[in-house]
Amino acid sequence: MLREVQEQLARLQRPPPSTAIERTRGELPWPIQGSIASRFGAGDAVHRNGILILATEGSPVRAVHAGRVVFADWLRGFGNLLIIDHGDGVMTLHAHLQHFTAQVGRPVSRGEVIGAVGMSGGQQRPALYFEVRRGGDPIDPQSWIARR
Repeated sequence: MLREVQEQLARLQRPPPSTAIERTRGELPWPIQGSIASRFGAGDAVHRNGILILATEGSPVRAVHAGRVVFADWLRGFGNLLIIDHGDGVMTLHAHLQHFTAQVGRPVSRGEVIGAVGMSGGQQRPALYFEVRRGGDPIDPQSWIARR
C-alpha cells in the first residue's frame, strides 16, 4: 500500500510544502472525539500501528493538520482509507471511514472535515483507526495529539 501511495505522490505535480508539523508535536487536535479501544502496538492485525477510537457512526472526522490528500480508496482490512501528506515526511492515515469528503490531490486545512466515522473494512463497531507515519515508519499517534 505504501508503494502505491508513493507512486500517487510521484504523479502529483509538485511536492507538498512544509507545513511545520514537527513544531506541533504533542499539540495536534484529535481527529474525532471518542474513547480509545486500542492503543499503538496493542491492537490486532492492521490496528497495531495506530490507535482505534470508538465514536458515533457518521461523526465528522477532521484533519489534524494542514496537508494534501494522497490516497482515498478502499483497502482490505482498513475499509475506506484516507491518507494525508503533511510534508516533512509525515503522513496521517484515517481508516474505517463511512465516506470521504476530501479528494486525492486536494489540500486540506487543520480542522477540515475529511470524512465520517464508519464500520468499513470489517469493523464490528463504528470507529476511526488513526495512524501517524514519519519517513514511512509508524509512530505512536498519542505522542503527536494533545492530551485530554
